[in-house]
Amino acid sequence: MNQRPGAMRGLKGRAPGAAAAAAAAAAAAAAAAAGERDARLLTARLVAAPSWRALRRAARDGAARGGLNAIHVSAALARLARLVPDGSEQRQDPHLLDFLSDLEAVAARLLAAPRHATAVAPADPLVARGAQAAAPAALQRLQQERAGGVQQVAAPEPQQLATIAWAWGSLRHDPSPACWDLYWGASAAKLGQHTPQELAMALWGLGRLRRRPPAGWMAAFETASRRRLWAFKPQELSMVLWALAALGLPPSDGWWRQARAAALAKAPAFAPRDAAQVLWAAAALGVAAPADWVDGLLRAVQGQLPLFCPHDVSNTVWALGRLGRREQHQQQQQHLDQDHERRQESRVQSEDPPAARAGASDSPPAQHQQHGGAEMHKRWVGRLLLVLEGSNVKTARTTLRQHANILWALAALGMQPSASWASITWSSTGAALAAAAAERQRRQQQAALALDEGPAGQRAHLAPPGGSAPPLIDERDAAQIAWAAAVLPQGPSGAWLRTFWAATGPDLPGYGAQAAAVLLWATARLGPAAGAAAPPAAWSGAALAAVRADLASLQPPGACQLLWALAALRHPPSEAFMRQALARLQLELHLLPPAGFACVLRALGALGYCPGDTWWDTLWYCLRPAAHGFGARELAGVLFGAAALGRRPPPRVLRELGARALVVLPRSSAREQGALLSALARAGWRPAGVAGLSESGRDPASSSLAAAAAAADDARELVLRAGARALAGAGAGAGASAADVVGLLAGVRRLGVAPDAAWLRVALDALDGRDGNDRCVPAPRNAAAAIAVLAALGAAPEQGWVEAMVGAMVVPCAQEEQLQLQAARQQHGHPWPAPAALPEPSLLDSAAAGIAGWTHVALPEPLVRALLEARLAARAREGGRADDVPMAAWEALAGRLAR
Repeated sequence: MNQRPGAMRGLKGRAPGAAAAAAAAAAAAAAAAAGERDARLLTARLVAAPSWRALRRAARDGAARGGLNAIHVSAALARLARLVPDGSEQRQDPHLLDFLSDLEAVAARLLAAPRHATAVAPADPLVARGAQAAAPAALQRLQQERAGGVQQVAAPEPQQLATIAWAWGSLRHDPSPACWDLYWGASAAKLGQHTPQELAMALWGLGRLRRRPPAGWMAAFETASRRRLWAFKPQELSMVLWALAALGLPPSDGWWRQARAAALAKAPAFAPRDAAQVLWAAAALGVAAPADWVDGLLRAVQGQLPLFCPHDVSNTVWALGRLGRREQHQQQQQHLDQDHERRQESRVQSEDPPAARAGASDSPPAQHQQHGGAEMHKRWVGRLLLVLEGSNVKTARTTLRQHANILWALAALGMQPSASWASITWSSTGAALAAAAAERQRRQQQAALALDEGPAGQRAHLAPPGGSAPPLIDERDAAQIAWAAAVLPQGPSGAWLRTFWAATGPDLPGYGAQAAAVLLWATARLGPAAGAAAPPAAWSGAALAAVRADLASLQPPGACQLLWALAALRHPPSEAFMRQALARLQLELHLLPPAGFACVLRALGALGYCPGDTWWDTLWYCLRPAAHGFGARELAGVLFGAAALGRRPPPRVLRELGARALVVLPRSSAREQGALLSALARAGWRPAGVAGLSESGRDPASSSLAAAAAAADDARELVLRAGARALAGAGAGAGASAADVVGLLAGVRRLGVAPDAAWLRVALDALDGRDGNDRCVPAPRNAAAAIAVLAALGAAPEQGWVEAMVGAMVVPCAQEEQLQLQAARQQHGHPWPAPAALPEPSLLDSAAAGIAGWTHVALPEPLVRALLEARLAARAREGGRADDVPMAAWEALAGRLAR
């Protein structure tokens, strides 16, 4: 074979170069293999580290020898989270905090790689911090070798991204905003590659830190998780829902419907913690949670109820209280709207009497539905409480926060727990409050000792960064416990309340306005019931100062409670404070519920503080749209409060309130009817005012309110028919007392409605306690008022009825009172004792005038004498002269007796 000259020489010349390249490739492969082996060994060393200090040494060695990749950082953070659990004192170690900061810096460089470049300068802070602890010569040589080039950095994979977020959340380490920006950018594009477990871990970590992601990241998360919801394990689904609730990010309706269905399908595999977290998340997010879904979820785990720990019981009970209360409000509003539509249709199509149409709102289907949902929530709450009540260990481990959740739910659902459970709970909360007060005192003594003995550098750890220690009793817990204590029928004792004041007093300056207002309201309501005196002046002053400092965040319900508490405690605030509080409330008057309007006006009336004209104009403007939801109590509160301040609603508002009153009267009790009729009369309303309101004078907002009244042939007839129904129930012992009946009679009289003889006969029977109806046996004052009112209404009672009423009036001057009168005369020479049960002199005079006007009644001489003696004693009690008596009525009685 002929070869070109020099060909072999050329081949021989290239052979050494090829061999060198092959050798270099082999060396590079060996180095890469060695690097991978070293990386795996480092990962294993990080995962197996027995302590956080050993973990730090391993991380520093890895950073010095070859650098840390995303796997190393995520493994180090995950191991650190397990080595230093929640509550560990090691979390406050400054060296540990430095280690966390170093890991954050390395993670930030790794997260920045996919956004900027694939190469970064290897300047690890772990190496810098570990330089002093390792061999200086070796480290310097290694740093010089690495400084000569640029290290390629791989972008973190989905698993590492999820683990980093989970570990940050577990460690409660919140990185800098710049680091989070890098995380959002690196993570958002890869959420579609995350497994269900990785999605749950990432969002759980964010929820633990309360770190809200950007809208774009959240949209990508919802898209990635929605199509795989059914692949989530029970724990992963509960983690996602809990994190959404912790972040306050309600999902879309479509996402939640799928999540709700998946949760119900996976419920049999739920652990107690999973079921509690799912229900808690549904309640906290405010998403739709039908009663049948809640019931099905709990039925699936009912076999595990004894395994529920106090934390799970607390979260589940709180969720049931929140969901049950929301469902009740929704059903009541729907019921009210349906009632208005039905009334508007019946005004045109039906000839039914107005009273029947007014009572038609209590339709059996709606009542049954509302009752069933409420009973379901209460039933499960009762079963969960048995879990705690049946275990002394669980009861002892229940924290103050858990007690607060349970008590709030019981009060919100209107439940009445057993006396034994209430006693144990109030004892446990009282002990927790006392322990908090003792712990605060111990800390104060420790701080004082450190100030006396230690240098400033050694005692710096005792003072928090903000300069004031965080409250030992969280404001949310304090407000919930106090609110429940005031609402529940089995309230705590006066000693408990004094302990509560002592424990929360030092923390009040750090509370928000809303919590401070709730505490004042609960104290005002609970104090008399618990037999405790008013709160200490220092406690009340601190609560008011907390409200004043945070007045801008005071919500309308809190403003209502604040004003009511000030009135109940008889603690009139300064003029400046009232101006500020009412100016804040004026901005959100349109958000007040019906009961809020009544509470505000009653409180202002009791305080004697009248706002300016602009405030009143705003109030009436905001009240009109809410008037369709007013009940008898709300109407009476608004009208009485305004009248106490010398204010009357504008004519149009008054007509609408009167029309609403005619709607609610037929379903109101005797007490509510009496208060409402008296309030209407005091405001200047008369039934004819509604009947005369023409259709053209009604706007759309008021036409529905006045529909029932406009359809009535006679509004007076409606008032009397509703009153007769309430009086008939009182006469049958249906719950109304004699005071309620007298109040209803007074309201009818003040309103100027003239009842007929049959109506008056029902009223007389309602007050006749001779048939064994002890509830309707009137007190002396009510007996005198009944005689005066019925006489003014034109009633003609029989002899026996009048004698029974007069006998009730003179009870204080009989038997024991007569003995006290004789003893007072003998020992002190004071002829006129002061029995507290005697009616006022003017009321006795009115009663005497009424009896004198009944010419068919002739009282026996002993009753007349006893009545006159009661009159003289009442006059003496008020400081008047014994002979200062208007004698016209009494002379008429005496003259009739003489005949």
